[in-house]
Amino acid sequence: MTTNFTGSVPNLANLEYLDLSYNKLEGEIPGSLGDMLELMLSHNSFSSFGKSFELSDLTHIQSMDLSSNYGTHLVSVDISGNQLEGKLPPSLINCISLELLNVKSNRIKDTFPPWLGSLPSLNVLILRQNELYGPLYHPRMSIGFQSLKIIDLSHNHLNGTLPPFYFSNWREITNLTKRSSEYMGDGYSTNSMEMVNKGVDMLFELIRTDFGGIDFSGNNFVRKIPESIWSLKGLRLLNLSSNGFTDNIPQSLANLTNLEALDISRKQLSGHQIHRHLGSLSFFFVDYELLP
Repeated sequence: MTTNFTGSVPNLANLEYLDLSYNKLEGEIPGSLGDMLELMLSHNSFSSFGKSFELSDLTHIQSMDLSSNYGTHLVSVDISGNQLEGKLPPSLINCISLELLNVKSNRIKDTFPPWLGSLPSLNVLILRQNELYGPLYHPRMSIGFQSLKIIDLSHNHLNGTLPPFYFSNWREITNLTKRSSEYMGDGYSTNSMEMVNKGVDMLFELIRTDFGGIDFSGNNFVRKIPESIWSLKGLRLLNLSSNGFTDNIPQSLANLTNLEALDISRKQLSGHQIHRHLGSLSFFFVDYELLP
């Protein structure tokens, strides 16, 4: 006998497994899921997760399925600083309003999920300090991230090469420009994050809307730094340290006129003219070791 439950999700305290798929549940997913291990809510009528759905104190959840709902208004997901294992749930692809995803400092062991690039509103992606492995680029999958401003993939096990055009479609960072006047309440988002800035692990309690940052440090990328990265004129932070990139420092580095922090240390890069290329930048922090 099949029963179609209606209404909202009940109190989930003390449950470890709950499957409410294929019902007519609606409203918001509850913010507290207790010690839930698996939560299956696919094929319902959820329309909103509220302004921000905090998962930061979940230490047991292993699987969550939110697929095939009517779409969500979920804006921010922060599950950083836990010991979460497994993979990122592909059902997040339905969260078309998602702007921030922070999974820092967990035990996510998986290849890089390319479907993240299809999230149309994603501005901030932080997957730092997990166990991601394998290549970042897959030839048969398109590269998205058109709305991305900040990405931190540092201290994982990602490897392989990145094609010259890898950053070509990252339009939001390309078009970012510094605001002429900045003060609290103007030009800031309500999200927060941690990121290494100028060599220091820094907490950004508010994120400036004109801030562009890429941190791929502490992985195993090799060969050339993609040429398309030098077209991201809105970048203010770029950290490619502790990888296996080789080749010359390109003169086009000088195109990054908003760049404030640059770390290209511990790589087998060459080129004695790096200071001349950086000389046109308004301000920079650089740590590098070059081959003779």
